[in-house]
Amino acid sequence: MWNVSRVVSSRSGSRLMGCSKWRAAFNFGHLKAQSKLSVFLTMILLFTYLFYCLNGYCDSVPRPVFDQQAAFQRKMILNDGADASPQLPGASPASSVRDTDRTPPVHNISIANSFGSKKFPNAIIIGVKKGGTRALLEFLRIHPDVRAVGAEPHFFDRFYDKGLEWYRNLMPRTLEGQITMEKTPSYFITKEAPRRLFSMSRQTKLIVVVRDPVTRAVSDYTQTLTKSPGLPSFQSLTFRNATTGLIDTSWSAVRIGIYAKHLENWLRYFPLSRFLFVSGERLVTDPAGEMGRVQDFLGLKRVVTDKHFYFNQTKGFPCLKKPEGSSRPRCLGKSKGRPHPQIPSEVLLRLRDFYRPFNLKFYQMTGQNFGWD
Repeated sequence: MWNVSRVVSSRSGSRLMGCSKWRAAFNFGHLKAQSKLSVFLTMILLFTYLFYCLNGYCDSVPRPVFDQQAAFQRKMILNDGADASPQLPGASPASSVRDTDRTPPVHNISIANSFGSKKFPNAIIIGVKKGGTRALLEFLRIHPDVRAVGAEPHFFDRFYDKGLEWYRNLMPRTLEGQITMEKTPSYFITKEAPRRLFSMSRQTKLIVVVRDPVTRAVSDYTQTLTKSPGLPSFQSLTFRNATTGLIDTSWSAVRIGIYAKHLENWLRYFPLSRFLFVSGERLVTDPAGEMGRVQDFLGLKRVVTDKHFYFNQTKGFPCLKKPEGSSRPRCLGKSKGRPHPQIPSEVLLRLRDFYRPFNLKFYQMTGQNFGWD
């Protein structure tokens, strides 16, 4: 009897031990599955976060106000006043810094993703209207290391209140080794533009395309005439008093050509070494030669050469040869190369006499003789 009970007890104990082992194994497997699931979900979250950051979405997450203020203060301390306006001759320190329309300085921290980054322009074509700025920009865009905005942003003259981040977002994305460019010819004659641009960056390279101011004025008038056919004659707009021959410098077509006056304003903020003055005439007669100077100034390899150009007899200026895979060459639009109206020779002579002293001063300031006289 005792032996039977012992056998039964032994079998019951074996069953209990087997169940305990099974339960322990089940619990361990359940915990292991939960651990794997947690790791899997964590990895998904990490990959999602990295994907959005690489595509630039992390920068769009709003930060607390106190974080923004602290970041701005740190920038000011680290910058140590590098973006402050220069003190002008004869001005007190307080008056030279005061600028009611100035935006806070923003450093050129790129907004990046796998396709490049948006940066403030390394170089800007700041002038002049009807000098050949569009041709220069189109010639430069052939270069693989140049990325440029097609339309004129007009930030430093019309849209400055929109802020520097708005301006930077207009720029194309660039890769390492490429430069960002834009062109707005009205910057050169805008009084506030030099100070505003200096507040953004004092290292920006500035390109000014200049042309015989008399020819430029006629070209300017011709463009306006196509938009406003009822415009008064060129001579009536040129003279404030036709009898005395007094030139009306308030007319923009005349005022733009006083290059020396506008350059003086820019030289209060930027040294002459930051400028390149391109001859609008040589851009027509020797585009490859002028483009060589521009590429050197920008620190680019001379990629754009005479093999890229041919002279269009109909338009009267050079065009780009057709690129590979294209059926036609690249010429500027119909708005370029318009025939000029006939202007009385005595009007042109009086205008040339008016510009002569300003031209000579401009030659002296730039160290270049453009041969307009």
